[in-house]
Amino acid sequence: MALEDWLGGGAAALGLALAEKGYSDVGSVGRNVRDTLAGPGGLADVISNRLNFQPYTVTTSTGSNFGMTQRPSTGVMPGVNPNFNLGDPAYNAANTSPEVQAAIAAGANSQASANELAAFNMGVPDLNNDGRISNEEFTSWSGYPAWAEQQGGNFLINDGTDPGGMAGSRFTGQYDANGNPIYVQAGTAGTAGTTGAAGTATGEPYIPGQMDYLLTLSPDEKTFYEQRLADAGGMFGRAGKSTVSVMQDDGTIVEVPREQQVFDRMMAAMAPQRERDRLALEQRLQNQGRLGVRTGMFGGTPEQLALAQAQAEAENQAILNAMQFAREEQESQARLGAGMLAAGYVPQAQLLGASQPGMTAAERRRQAISQQAGAYGETYASGIQGLLQSALAQANIAGGVGGSIAKAALGGLFGNS
Repeated sequence: MALEDWLGGGAAALGLALAEKGYSDVGSVGRNVRDTLAGPGGLADVISNRLNFQPYTVTTSTGSNFGMTQRPSTGVMPGVNPNFNLGDPAYNAANTSPEVQAAIAAGANSQASANELAAFNMGVPDLNNDGRISNEEFTSWSGYPAWAEQQGGNFLINDGTDPGGMAGSRFTGQYDANGNPIYVQAGTAGTAGTTGAAGTATGEPYIPGQMDYLLTLSPDEKTFYEQRLADAGGMFGRAGKSTVSVMQDDGTIVEVPREQQVFDRMMAAMAPQRERDRLALEQRLQNQGRLGVRTGMFGGTPEQLALAQAQAEAENQAILNAMQFAREEQESQARLGAGMLAAGYVPQAQLLGASQPGMTAAERRRQAISQQAGAYGETYASGIQGLLQSALAQANIAGGVGGSIAKAALGGLFGNS
């Protein structure tokens, strides 16, 4: 072999190596950028942590406060969108399997789970044409009874715990030591599960922690609130009761109508004057020598009849007044109860009113943090973009130089032969 041919072959190999390195570098740069932006601990996680809700407390000048706590979250947070992590070799291999491609050809979209892809391949119709198979669509499938009998249970596409039912999951085609299928999601290790449409997984769905909002009154305000509510309850109890407890001469307690009690008190108050009027009339009749006079029509003197009529009219009026007083007393007690009830909630109303400025301040802080996180993300992404462009330019230069060297060398070789 001539020296020129040997040198030309070496140059061609060198050029091809440089071209291959440039090609590999492009893929490596893409994966690094993906991990930096969307991978664990990357920009997305950093910004997400900065934007997490921060509980706060508002305390009034009287010692009351409004605060909140968040209970612990349960389950596992789903991974990132599989389309953001197609560089994962395990996921990429599972996502390009013939079964996945057949399901996509049958109408499944990229977010369909492994169980949904299996359902598409079994011929389950996508009734709403959204590229996904819901539990309702699966169980309404005409072949579901026979399939469920064959599987030994009425399994669902997604029971909330099945990794094969998670959006974007893929079956790896492998099984664990217990014979359970192993699934993979972008950026996650394989997850084994038990038998289902494509496996029913162990584990729990992610449930965010519940927020608890707390209103706490100061000790003095709490005491005021409890006393006013007790007083209001007493007033409403009296207003709703038409009888009162009265102790008799023998010490027993009986319930009598309130209007009867009022009437008895009115009559007791009128009794001395009634007695004085009777004695004065008898004194006048005696002075006139008519004390023992009786008439066939009235049984006494006309003056005695007039007195008896006046006293009877006063008694009748007392009955009416007692009835009206009892009714008005009930209404008054109800109004007092309503006023005490409203007064009891004044401390809470004041606390809620004082919490508004605190909420406004917390919202402004949240907006400031959001703007800071946005500015941080934009600056960080700009730096990554510059690095990406630089790395891509280097890879393009290496690939271009390598391709040119290989082309020139190969051209020289074939030209000399």
